[in-house]
Amino acid sequence: MTGCIIDEPTAKLFNAVASGNIAAIDTALAGGAQLDARDENGNTAVMNAAYEGKNAVLRHLLEKGADAKAENEFKSRAIGVAAFRNNIEGMRLLIAHGADPNHANAYGETPLIYAAKYGYSEMARELLDKGADPEFSPLIEKEPLAIARLNSFYTVVDIIDAAIVKKRAREDVEAKLAFQKAAAQKRKDRQLECQRNLRSYTRKRCPRR
Repeated sequence: MTGCIIDEPTAKLFNAVASGNIAAIDTALAGGAQLDARDENGNTAVMNAAYEGKNAVLRHLLEKGADAKAENEFKSRAIGVAAFRNNIEGMRLLIAHGADPNHANAYGETPLIYAAKYGYSEMARELLDKGADPEFSPLIEKEPLAIARLNSFYTVVDIIDAAIVKKRAREDVEAKLAFQKAAAQKRKDRQLECQRNLRSYTRKRCPRR
């Protein structure tokens, strides 16, 4: 995706995003700019806004219909860019527009892994509150908790550890409810079978005349 050739209106869109000029963004879009086009680095305007922390611009682009799930050649999305830059407001905006807090790029890095790697405690807390899995870690060996421990970010360690405990408790409750539901269904099936057998027995003992 790198080395993309973009048309003049789209180039103006990227310039407007870089300068934080929302009016110029609208002018570029009215002139035919491609909202989800990639720049020379393979990134979309949404990714650039998230990286630069231009959250008013980010909100405007998303409200205009920009794709919060667009990827570059490394399969990075704006949600990962926001986490990498510790842009909490940007992260919230992206999740509100459909971004996946568990998305992993080509290197297996998730938003929570970035928070664990760089010690972003508030980012970690917000991601977990918005559905990030405290144990999800594809493609690489270490999970977020181990990464935070390795880097001695103990506040992040505590946040992730607490989320894992909460996850385990929730799984235990769900497993118990599933067991109770299965047991109730089994009892119901047994009762229905008994009723069918009784009706069959009654018909045989008391044939119609």
